[in-house]
Amino acid sequence: MMTASDPARARARATRPTSDALRRLLDEAAVVDVMVRYCRGIDLLDLDEYTSCFAETLSVAFPARNGEVRTM
Repeated sequence: MMTASDPARARARATRPTSDALRRLLDEAAVVDVMVRYCRGIDLLDLDEYTSCFAETLSVAFPARNGEVRTM
C-alpha cells in the first residue's frame, strides 16, 4: 500500500514543473522563434521577415551589396 510519504510520490512532486520553470521554457521558445525568423529573413533576403524581428521604432543601417548604406 502506498502512503503520502512514498518516495516515488515525493520525487514526482519535486519534479513537477513550476510556473517559473514553465515561463522560462516559454520565454526561451519565443527567443528561438525570433532567431529563426531573423536567420530565415537574412537567408531568403526577405525584408518583411527580417524586420518582423525588431521593434517598430528600430532604425537599422547596413551596407547594401553595391556599397551604399541603406537605412530602414
